[in-house]
Amino acid sequence: MSATTLITCVMLYLTSGVVIPHFQDQGFSPADAATYQSVYMLALALAKLLCGALCDKIGPKPVSIICMVCAAVGQWILGATADPVLCYIGILLFAVGLCMSSIMIPMLAAPLFGYQACLSVNGIFLAMASLASIFSNPISNLFYDRLGSYCPVFRVAAIINGVMIAVYFLMFVMAKRERTLYE
Repeated sequence: MSATTLITCVMLYLTSGVVIPHFQDQGFSPADAATYQSVYMLALALAKLLCGALCDKIGPKPVSIICMVCAAVGQWILGATADPVLCYIGILLFAVGLCMSSIMIPMLAAPLFGYQACLSVNGIFLAMASLASIFSNPISNLFYDRLGSYCPVFRVAAIINGVMIAVYFLMFVMAKRERTLYE
C-alpha cells in the first residue's frame, strides 16, 4: 500500500501544481488561469466535505475508487482541451480526485489493516504522500522542458491513475482475504 500511495500521490501532484501554467499554455489569460485555480481550490474544499460524508454512508473503499476515477477523467479532460466549459468540468472532477491524497488515504488504513495497526500505517501513508509532493513538480517541469507542454503530464497521470484504479480493486480484494485468514 505504501508504493500505491506514493504512485497515486505523485500522479495527483504532477498536475495539481501546474494548473495555472498549464492553462496559460493553453492560451488562457493569467486572469482566466487564476480563476480556474480559484474554482479548483473552492471545489477541493467542498469535495473533501462531500467525500467525508460519503465515507460515512458507503465506506472509504468505494469513495476512494470514485476519487480515482474522477482524478483520471479530470486529468484526461484537462490535458486534452482548451474549451472553457470542459476545463471547468475537468477542474471539478480533478478536485474530487485530489481528495484521494488528503482524506481518503488515511480513511483506508483501518478497513485495510485493522484499527490496531491504523495509526502506525497512517504515518507511513502520510510520509509517502509528503514524499510524493517533493518529486512531483520537478517531474512535471522535466516533462515541460522536454516536450514544451504540460498536456503530456496530464495524459500520463490520467493513464497511470486509470491503472491504479485496478490496483486499488486488487488491493481491496487481497486485504479482505488476508484479514479473514487472521481473524
